Amino acid sequence: MKYLVGQNPAEVFMMRFLAFFIPLVLGYLRISGEEAGLYAKNVGTALMAISTYLISITLLGWKSTIQYKLQLAKRKEVELIKKDHQRIERILNNSQTFVQIINIQKGIIAFSNESGRGKMRTGKEIEGKTMSEIVKERIHPDDFPIIEERQKILPELKDNEYNDVAFRLTDEHGDHTWLFSRAIVFSRDESGAVKEILFNTIDFTNEKKKESKLKQQKINLEQKQLELERIKRKLEEANNKLEEEAQKRASELYRSEKRYKDYIKNSFSGIIEFEHTSDISISLPADEQVKKIREVTRIKEVNQVAAELHGYKNPDSLKGMPLLEFIDLPEEIAIEYGKEFVRSNYRLVGKQPIQLTKEGKPVKVYSNLLGIVKNHFLVKVWEIQRPVNFSDIITTKRLKLIQGLMKKEISDK
Repeated sequence: MKYLVGQNPAEVFMMRFLAFFIPLVLGYLRISGEEAGLYAKNVGTALMAISTYLISITLLGWKSTIQYKLQLAKRKEVELIKKDHQRIERILNNSQTFVQIINIQKGIIAFSNESGRGKMRTGKEIEGKTMSEIVKERIHPDDFPIIEERQKILPELKDNEYNDVAFRLTDEHGDHTWLFSRAIVFSRDESGAVKEILFNTIDFTNEKKKESKLKQQKINLEQKQLELERIKRKLEEANNKLEEEAQKRASELYRSEKRYKDYIKNSFSGIIEFEHTSDISISLPADEQVKKIREVTRIKEVNQVAAELHGYKNPDSLKGMPLLEFIDLPEEIAIEYGKEFVRSNYRLVGKQPIQLTKEGKPVKVYSNLLGIVKNHFLVKVWEIQRPVNFSDIITTKRLKLIQGLMKKEISDK
């Protein structure tokens, strides 16, 4: 049936052929009927006319019906195409990506979705604008070469190829938006040349900012590492200096301690250094200070003279001895002597306390007591003793030492 109402050359030929062939058939039937005596000539002519009319009416009605159905089908197809077009356009307009169709032969933008117009940061429609206008208005000047190179590549794209570029848009405030754009062939003209290109573009400004931030953080980290290296070198230099200074101080302290011990050892006076096993606050009442002094005081250093004054041959045997064990005096006398020491601001000079040797014999000495106070605490006490009858205590060995030194001095002179 479609050949009866078609529009291509073969279908048109069929229509023309039937229009010519049917009257011939009817004429042949009329003549054959007349010759056979089936009907008169006038009747045959009338039958032919009536048959031709009826067949023509039938064909015309048939053609009209088919054309109506075809037009209805075509109208539905057009409506479907229109709905599909509207749906596609709605999808494109609601897309978060920047979609454009550009006629590269004319150099104008044929379509741009809402996101695309928003990315261009203009309230005006951009369809119909030339690419050169868009480039001059919005593309960052540093990215002009990228866009120009792309425009040379696009006309040569094949249907299964695409072209990707990244570039920046700049608004009137100088702010940048980074875009990544992919271009594919959308349509070709009759000669097969590329006519329209579809661009699908996404905004990756946030990613660029993160990348820039990471780069800056990396630079800052490298700078901090360099700064740390510089500080490390300075610390190493300072540490080396401190080690040298510490070694120097240690050497000086060693020499000082040696001189101090040599002085204590070789002194003609009795020298005793007392230390405390716990802190003694000078803010305590005198009674409590004396009580604590008696409880926590120990001998730290003592020389030979002091040891002999108290009846000991070896001074090392006195080291660490508690005060109460070393000075065995009546409690009242010892407490009163301690209070006097506290009230005198921890300095007693030229006192003559009666002390006992380990055998219990009294020894009268001249005593100087000096307390060392640090941060409101009594940290140690020094005592320098010399017997009242000094010449009776000096041993024969020390007299010989003095005589030897005097002889040496005379010979030197």
